[in-house]
Amino acid sequence: GAQLCLVKNCTADHDRHGFVVNGQTPGPNVFTEGSQEHCYSDIGPHTRFATCCLYDHVSTDGTANARDRGSSGFGHGWAGANMVFWNCKAKSFIIQNVWDVAKNYMIGCEGKNLGTGGKNRPEGVILSHGKNVEPLSLYQYQLQQRKAAGIKAVPEECYK
Repeated sequence: GAQLCLVKNCTADHDRHGFVVNGQTPGPNVFTEGSQEHCYSDIGPHTRFATCCLYDHVSTDGTANARDRGSSGFGHGWAGANMVFWNCKAKSFIIQNVWDVAKNYMIGCEGKNLGTGGKNRPEGVILSHGKNVEPLSLYQYQLQQRKAAGIKAVPEECYK
Protein backbone atom coordinates (compact mmCIF):
# COMPACT_ATOMS: atom_id res chain seq x y z
CA GLY A 1 0.00 0.00 0.00
CA ALA A 2 2.95 2.37 -0.37
CA GLN A 3 2.29 5.90 -1.59
CA LEU A 4 4.46 8.99 -2.08
CA CYS A 5 7.70 7.02 -1.73
CA LEU A 6 10.91 8.35 -3.25
CA VAL A 7 13.91 6.07 -3.73
CA LYS A 8 16.76 8.24 -4.97
CA ASN A 9 20.44 7.53 -5.76
CA CYS A 10 20.27 3.95 -4.51
CA THR A 11 22.21 0.95 -5.73
CA ALA A 12 21.44 -2.74 -5.60
CA ASP A 13 24.03 -5.47 -6.09
CA HIS A 14 23.50 -9.24 -6.29
CA ASP A 15 19.82 -8.86 -5.55
CA ARG A 16 16.44 -10.15 -6.60
CA HIS A 17 13.90 -7.51 -7.69
CA GLY A 18 16.05 -4.51 -6.70
CA PHE A 19 13.55 -1.82 -7.66
CA VAL A 20 9.97 -3.08 -7.41
CA VAL A 21 6.53 -2.18 -6.15
CA ASN A 22 4.23 -4.95 -5.04
CA GLY A 23 0.56 -5.71 -5.46
CA GLN A 24 -2.13 -3.13 -5.09
CA THR A 25 0.41 -0.37 -4.44
CA PRO A 26 -1.58 2.75 -5.35
CA GLY A 27 1.36 5.11 -5.90
CA PRO A 28 2.54 7.51 -6.93
CA ASN A 29 6.06 6.29 -6.20
CA VAL A 30 9.42 7.13 -7.79
CA PHE A 31 12.73 5.35 -8.28
CA THR A 32 15.26 7.87 -9.62
CA GLU A 33 18.98 7.79 -10.42
CA GLY A 34 19.30 4.18 -9.22
CA SER A 35 21.42 1.32 -10.49
CA GLN A 36 21.28 -2.44 -10.17
CA GLU A 37 24.16 -4.80 -10.99
CA HIS A 38 24.50 -8.58 -10.96
CA CYS A 39 20.74 -8.92 -10.65
CA TYR A 40 18.93 -12.20 -10.21
CA SER A 41 15.58 -10.89 -11.41
CA ASP A 42 13.87 -7.93 -13.04
CA ILE A 43 12.85 -4.44 -11.97
CA GLY A 44 9.36 -3.02 -12.32
CA PRO A 45 5.96 -3.74 -10.80
CA HIS A 46 5.93 -7.23 -9.35
CA THR A 47 2.45 -8.53 -8.54
CA ARG A 48 -1.25 -7.85 -8.68
CA PHE A 49 -1.81 -4.46 -10.21
CA ALA A 50 0.51 -1.92 -8.63
CA THR A 51 -0.12 1.51 -10.17
CA CYS A 52 1.56 4.82 -10.87
CA CYS A 53 5.29 4.37 -10.51
CA LEU A 54 8.02 6.33 -12.27
CA TYR A 55 11.32 4.61 -13.03
CA ASP A 56 13.44 7.65 -13.81
CA HIS A 57 16.98 7.29 -15.16
CA VAL A 58 17.40 3.86 -13.53
CA SER A 59 19.83 1.28 -14.91
CA THR A 60 19.96 -2.50 -14.56
CA ASP A 61 21.96 -5.28 -16.15
CA GLY A 62 18.73 -7.31 -16.22
CA THR A 63 15.20 -6.85 -17.53
CA ALA A 64 12.83 -3.99 -16.78
CA ASN A 65 9.18 -4.72 -17.29
CA ALA A 66 5.55 -3.86 -16.74
CA ARG A 67 3.52 -6.85 -17.86
CA ASP A 68 1.03 -9.60 -17.20
CA ARG A 69 2.92 -12.21 -15.18
CA GLY A 70 0.02 -14.65 -15.48
CA SER A 71 0.17 -17.53 -13.05
CA SER A 72 3.89 -17.22 -12.30
CA GLY A 73 4.89 -17.35 -8.66
CA PHE A 74 1.67 -17.55 -6.70
CA GLY A 75 -0.53 -16.06 -9.42
CA HIS A 76 1.00 -12.64 -9.96
CA GLY A 77 -1.38 -11.56 -12.75
CA TRP A 78 -1.07 -8.05 -14.15
CA ALA A 79 1.91 -6.64 -12.30
CA GLY A 80 1.35 -2.97 -12.96
CA ALA A 81 -0.52 -0.21 -14.71
CA ASN A 82 0.35 3.39 -15.52
CA MET A 83 4.06 2.70 -15.10
CA VAL A 84 6.63 4.99 -16.73
CA PHE A 85 10.20 3.99 -17.55
CA TRP A 86 11.91 7.31 -18.40
CA ASN A 87 15.47 7.35 -19.83
CA CYS A 88 16.22 3.98 -18.23
CA LYS A 89 18.86 1.52 -19.32
CA ALA A 90 18.37 -2.25 -19.16
CA LYS A 91 19.53 -5.39 -20.88
CA SER A 92 15.95 -5.76 -22.11
CA PHE A 93 12.40 -4.45 -21.64
CA ILE A 94 8.95 -6.05 -21.73
CA ILE A 95 6.30 -3.33 -21.68
CA GLN A 96 2.66 -4.34 -22.10
CA ASN A 97 -0.50 -2.26 -21.85
CA VAL A 98 -3.32 -3.47 -19.65
CA TRP A 99 -5.76 -3.87 -22.53
CA ASP A 100 -7.96 -0.75 -22.66
CA VAL A 101 -7.77 -0.14 -18.91
CA ALA A 102 -4.31 1.44 -18.54
CA LYS A 103 -1.08 2.18 -20.34
CA ASN A 104 2.57 1.49 -19.50
CA TYR A 105 5.33 3.60 -21.03
CA MET A 106 8.95 3.19 -22.09
CA ILE A 107 10.31 6.60 -23.07
CA GLY A 108 13.90 7.35 -24.05
CA CYS A 109 15.13 3.99 -22.82
CA GLU A 110 18.16 2.00 -23.96
CA GLY A 111 18.09 -1.78 -24.19
CA LYS A 112 16.55 -4.51 -26.27
CA ASN A 113 12.78 -4.18 -26.63
CA LEU A 114 11.31 -7.68 -26.25
CA GLY A 115 7.89 -6.31 -27.19
CA THR A 116 5.21 -8.24 -25.33
CA GLY A 117 7.57 -11.04 -24.34
CA GLY A 118 5.81 -13.47 -26.70
CA LYS A 119 2.46 -13.09 -24.93
CA ASN A 120 -0.79 -12.18 -26.64
CA ARG A 121 -0.97 -8.80 -24.89
CA PRO A 122 -1.00 -5.25 -26.27
CA GLU A 123 2.43 -3.65 -26.42
CA GLY A 124 2.98 -0.63 -24.20
CA VAL A 125 3.69 2.87 -25.44
CA ILE A 126 7.29 2.98 -26.71
CA LEU A 127 8.76 6.40 -27.58
CA SER A 128 12.32 7.34 -28.60
CA HIS A 129 13.64 3.80 -28.08
CA GLY A 130 17.43 3.78 -27.88
CA LYS A 131 17.75 7.55 -27.52
CA ASN A 132 17.33 9.52 -24.31
CA VAL A 133 14.81 12.35 -24.26
CA GLU A 134 14.80 15.73 -22.52
CA PRO A 135 14.59 16.37 -19.70
CA LEU A 136 17.07 13.69 -18.65
CA SER A 137 15.24 13.29 -15.32
CA LEU A 138 11.46 13.67 -15.39
CA TYR A 139 11.37 13.62 -11.58
CA GLN A 140 13.86 16.51 -11.27
CA TYR A 141 12.06 18.50 -13.96
CA GLN A 142 8.66 18.12 -12.27
CA LEU A 143 10.18 18.94 -8.87
CA GLN A 144 11.68 22.16 -10.26
CA GLN A 145 8.35 23.08 -11.86
CA ARG A 146 6.47 22.56 -8.57
CA LYS A 147 9.02 24.58 -6.58
CA ALA A 148 8.92 27.42 -9.10
CA ALA A 149 5.12 27.50 -8.77
CA GLY A 150 5.28 27.34 -4.97
CA ILE A 151 3.55 23.96 -4.86
CA LYS A 152 4.55 21.56 -2.10
CA ALA A 153 4.86 17.91 -3.09
CA VAL A 154 2.89 16.88 0.00
CA PRO A 155 0.12 19.09 1.44
CA GLU A 156 0.69 20.60 4.90
CA GLU A 157 -2.03 18.47 6.49
CA CYS A 158 0.02 15.35 5.71
CA TYR A 159 2.80 16.57 8.03
CA LYS A 160 0.50 16.73 11.09
